[in-house]
Order: sequence, then structure tokens, then C-alpha cells
Amino acid sequence: MTLFLDAVGTLFGLREPPGHLYARVAQHHSIQADPDALGKHFGPAWKGADPPDYASAPDAASREAIDKAWWRSIVYETFRVSEASPLDATFGACFEEIFSIYGTAEPWQVYPDTSAALSRLRQQGYRLIVLSNFDQRLETVMEVLGLRDYVDQVLYSSSLGACKPSPEAFSRALDQSGSLPETTLHIGDDLDTDGKGAAAAGLRFFHLQRPEIDLRALESHLRELTTK
Repeated sequence: MTLFLDAVGTLFGLREPPGHLYARVAQHHSIQADPDALGKHFGPAWKGADPPDYASAPDAASREAIDKAWWRSIVYETFRVSEASPLDATFGACFEEIFSIYGTAEPWQVYPDTSAALSRLRQQGYRLIVLSNFDQRLETVMEVLGLRDYVDQVLYSSSLGACKPSPEAFSRALDQSGSLPETTLHIGDDLDTDGKGAAAAGLRFFHLQRPEIDLRALESHLRELTTK
């Protein structure tokens, strides 16, 4: 059986709200920004953005450039609506530093149950595939957080040319991993992005809802499946 696993919110999460990190980096570039205002406006800017459009991107490098431009527009909108200033003159360098930091271990923390649960699942013979709307930085993040060796593959939007919840993202992940929908379970924390997308692609779904329902609950769920 194959397990597709979301990344952020499922295996690891943020150490602090984005607004706090954004404000600290902004100071390096002489931009004055209120961390609370940045935090307040980040969510709407992120959730309100259309997903990256890879239709005109012929290869992974082009899709990665689209990902970065997509993030730049979200971060810029967050700063703009938060009335950070002065903005335009130094925003480019500020964004580059922010984008780079989120490709390191610094802003992330691995959930306490993650490593042990992944280790047990591998020992039990499950194939573990990360399927995320992250970008190419995910490979490095998985490495520096000590998680890469627990999983068989790391798949993300620009590598697939599609984003969850599009069924195309799931079908391409099935193709690239050599998995079948009827023997694949997708695990994620977002009912819309993960749950509805998986269902539309014919996969079963396990809704992770930390802290009450974590990867240990997933293990119990899998034991129930195998005894039916």
C-alpha cells in the first residue's frame, strides 16, 4: 500500500507566524513593518491567490520560476496591505532573503510524532510518498529536517506541473510513483486541498487534525483497515 503524505501541517510546521519572520528580515533591508499586521494580512493574500499556472511552462525549471514569482506576489501583497515602508526600493532583496530562509531548517519544526511514525510505517512495508504544494525547496527542507530518508519520493507542484486539489496533481503523482488509486491513501491536514482533491482522483483520504489527530492516529486507522 502507498501513503501520500502532505508536508507542511502534516510532517512539519512553522516555528513562528510568518509575519514575525517577515518583519525581522524587513529590518535588514530598512523596511519598517508591523509583525502583527503582516501576520494578519498574510493569510488572505495566500489563500486569495490563484494557484500557479504552469500551462505555458515546458519544463521543471520554468515551473520553478513561476513558483517563485507566485510567492513574490503574495509576499509583496502582504507587505503592501500592511503599509510597510519604504517598500519598492528594497523589496526585491527582502523577498530574496525571505524566500531563501524558508528553504532552510530555520523556520520549521518537525512534529514530535513524525520521525517515529514514519519509521514504523516503513518497517511495516508502506511506500511513503510526500505530495505537497511546496516547491523545489522541499527536497532541501526534508533533508535538513532529517526526514528525507524516511520517504521513498518527494513530489511537489512544479515537479508535477499541477497543484492540489487538482485531480491532475494526484494522477501525475500516481504515475510518477507507480501507484494505483485503489491502493493509495492520502494523508493531509486540509480538507479542501487534500481531501477533496484526493476524492476527485479516486483516492481514500485520512484527515490529519493536529494536535488531536496526528500520525499515531493514522497508524491506528491503518491497523483498522488491515483487519477488515
